[in-house]
Amino acid sequence: MKLSELGEKKIVSVLTKNLYSRDFVTLPAGVDDAAAIRHKKEEIVFTSDIMFASSHFPEAMKPEEMGWKAAVANISDLAGMGAKPLAFLASFGLPSSLELDFVRAISRGINDACKAHECAFAGGDTKKAHELTICGSAIGLCKSEASLLKRSNARPGDIVCVTGNLGDAACGAHILLKKIRSKIKPEVASKLITAFVAPRARVKIGMALSSLEANIAGMDITDGLFYSCNEIASMSGCGIRVRERLLPFSTEARQFAEEQLGVSPIRLLEWGEDYELLLAMRKKDFPRAEQAARAVGGKLIRIGEVIKEQCIYLDDEKVDTRGYDAFLERQ
Repeated sequence: MKLSELGEKKIVSVLTKNLYSRDFVTLPAGVDDAAAIRHKKEEIVFTSDIMFASSHFPEAMKPEEMGWKAAVANISDLAGMGAKPLAFLASFGLPSSLELDFVRAISRGINDACKAHECAFAGGDTKKAHELTICGSAIGLCKSEASLLKRSNARPGDIVCVTGNLGDAACGAHILLKKIRSKIKPEVASKLITAFVAPRARVKIGMALSSLEANIAGMDITDGLFYSCNEIASMSGCGIRVRERLLPFSTEARQFAEEQLGVSPIRLLEWGEDYELLLAMRKKDFPRAEQAARAVGGKLIRIGEVIKEQCIYLDDEKVDTRGYDAFLERQ
């Protein structure tokens, strides 16, 4: 069976089946945004992500932006677990035709992202390759197993929320891929493109919620909102109902979807690239979670609730939860 017939989720399931583990592994491979191992009373959190020039970096992206995004993709997984970032490693596959200044700029972008998120850029590796490839790995820390924002923590009746606007990055990606920046108002194009090329991981909010030790479920939304809802619901044995009227779209994203793409803003949620967090928590904990998020300059936006039925709904309609899948998209 070819990988294009399976999709990424099933491939990961096959590769992570029956892996050798140890009793100190709290979250094994393939279960959450990151793996976690117990060290004394703390949890060390590990994640890895790979990016290719052909599928992740539009031609218009600057090398500094490529580096920034490669780092933030990993740091955002730590944020989705509620972990404090400690260190980042980057391994590069580099075509020999690249200019040294171009590679230096990528490294500078990684370093800038690490500095912005207080995560040491601790090194990596380089190898010759046919295509520019950046494979990042990040390590973080949670104070206890109870503080991990596990996908499996959601329960029926929980409030479902996100940490910011959705869809801006998908619009920015479209502008770059279709090369239509000149057709968009400069200030609008700048805002939407920045959301795509220079996202910020919600580390401070993740850490603040982690500190509550309130059995909060969480993950980032880079593969699409409904895909992420399904991940949390599947791991928790429940479902999620999203309320369309509560979804936070910026004015710019709404107008771009309707006027430039001719679609409802809801379609933007299928394309991912949002570095916000999706969270589910008990109603009784929502007020103090809101307060914790505000204390670090963030916010929680309620978008729905966890339900008993194992299905994902937008109001009363079942939704497609596949999200972005590089293997299936290439069919």
